[in-house]
Amino acid sequence: MIGMDWIEYELNRVNKKDVLPKWRLQAMIKIKLFSLLTFLFVLYSCSQRNIIIDYDPGTSFANLKTYNWVPGTPIKTGNIKLDSNSLKHSRIKTGIDNWLKAHGYEKQQQSQADFLVTYYVTVEKKTEVLVINDYYGYPGNWGYGYGYRGYYGGGYVRQYVNEYNYGTLIIDIVDTNTKKLMWRGTIAGHVYESERPEKKIARIAKAIDRILKNFPPS
Repeated sequence: MIGMDWIEYELNRVNKKDVLPKWRLQAMIKIKLFSLLTFLFVLYSCSQRNIIIDYDPGTSFANLKTYNWVPGTPIKTGNIKLDSNSLKHSRIKTGIDNWLKAHGYEKQQQSQADFLVTYYVTVEKKTEVLVINDYYGYPGNWGYGYGYRGYYGGGYVRQYVNEYNYGTLIIDIVDTNTKKLMWRGTIAGHVYESERPEKKIARIAKAIDRILKNFPPS
């Protein structure tokens, strides 16, 4: 038990004149709450989306006005489940088209476009394990830490397992004539496969905006 349920349980034990002194219970409550906040902070930190931008500083982006797609988009990943997910790829491609159109870029025939765009997406399953040992003892000897210290009353070792899908979306801007990469934006973070379609579309659009708002580089 952790959180308010655990606190209520321990308070009931004291009310029943259990062997735990009140000062010890208060110390344990503080440690429990700290452990809970630490765990929630780790989950929050992992849920944030990381963005990486890279580009050729020798390229002039000022005259880029028209675009088209690199032939063969999307790039195959080898993951059959992901490669065959036409809904996901349609949402990403439509999201990129919508963003470029909204920011003044016009879609032209491939041979006439100023630049070409493509993307690459991966999704992998990850597991995080957080182990917290909270113990207590005589006044002045209680605290928060890892490992057994042999204090009176012992302690509780708790293990929290967080399994999640971690996705990466890469958007590339390619020179039409030289076929060389000019600009790349990458975003990575949690993927929520169980969400409703409307929510998935909104998340994809937000991820695309967070990448492409850095294009062209200032």
